[in-house]
Amino acid sequence: CEDVRTWLICMPTHAQLQASQQLKTEGNSLHSAGRYAEAVEKYQRARSNLETQTAPAAVDCRRACTLNMASCYLALKQW
Repeated sequence: CEDVRTWLICMPTHAQLQASQQLKTEGNSLHSAGRYAEAVEKYQRARSNLETQTAPAAVDCRRACTLNMASCYLALKQW
């Protein structure tokens, strides 16, 4: 988002990324507390917020959430 026109276009994307990163952080706290099912919900919401985003930061966040969900499912023995 280098100029005003692109900033107006990127703003929703930036807000979605920030919201997803916050959800991931909340999921991480729940994961650390052993509340795996609740953590999965946070990770799923974070991923769905970024479903159509292709920016590298969005892809990284989705990937991290996917891996964290896998860890939760293993802990819950849901494989």
